[in-house]
Amino acid sequence: MKENARQVRRRGPGARLLSWIVHVSTVHPWKTIGVFLVVTMLFAVPASQLKTDTSIESLVETSDPAVAEYMRIEEEFGEQAMVTVVVDTKDSSPAVAEAYVQALAEDLRECGLFKDIRYSQDLSFAGDRAVLYIPEEALMYLLTPNLTSEEAEAFLGGIVDQMNEPVYYASEDGRLYLVNMVINVSIESIEVRDEIFVTLDDVIKEAKGTNATFKDLEVGVTGSMMVLDYEGDQMALGDLMATFLLTFVLIIVLLFVSFRSLSLPLLTLVPLLVGIVITA
Repeated sequence: MKENARQVRRRGPGARLLSWIVHVSTVHPWKTIGVFLVVTMLFAVPASQLKTDTSIESLVETSDPAVAEYMRIEEEFGEQAMVTVVVDTKDSSPAVAEAYVQALAEDLRECGLFKDIRYSQDLSFAGDRAVLYIPEEALMYLLTPNLTSEEAEAFLGGIVDQMNEPVYYASEDGRLYLVNMVINVSIESIEVRDEIFVTLDDVIKEAKGTNATFKDLEVGVTGSMMVLDYEGDQMALGDLMATFLLTFVLIIVLLFVSFRSLSLPLLTLVPLLVGIVITA
């Protein structure tokens, strides 16, 4: 230790200052924590006056022709604002999924953040012309010899009634059910975007809690907006982790180069870790 001290004295004032900081931090850890708290509070006062602009317009140049064209296409087609809830019946049944999507659609309408909520085909617009949407093979029964008018009317009435029943958006094997919707608000800031995600997640969970049979359903969300947001969060998380590890390694290397030993750099981790804990 004395040899290390002599080496530090030979390194100059910078090394002596760092050595003194390490010595004080290790000998008086609680005083060090107190100093960090005071410094943090002093910086917190001016930091509280700072304002962050989270509007989407501040992140992109809306005057850019490419951005303007993208916004025009998004507004015209609305695909980027579409959200799809996927219900998996792997551990449940189609009947339970159908009841769930109906309950979910009602809750989504009440929250007001979404519009054009659809989970089934609707032929009510056809009115008396619904017979035009009957499959051709179904009409072949009308060619049965000696078919009475009463039998034909009953047959057509049954088909129309069947067509008026909701035909859910589902996969061919009947395992996946879909609920499509369009975002009903303008996403002008990060806060609005987060509110949409949080509200949608809450509505999905609340709808599952309304019936004990819904608990076995697996429910997820997809859509261009959701995928882009998830990928963005994953990329940001990866960048933060990489930055943290790189910074930590560079600090260790810098301390090692400064002290020419391993003991003092390891000791300097004490105030560094204290600072991380305080600012976390």
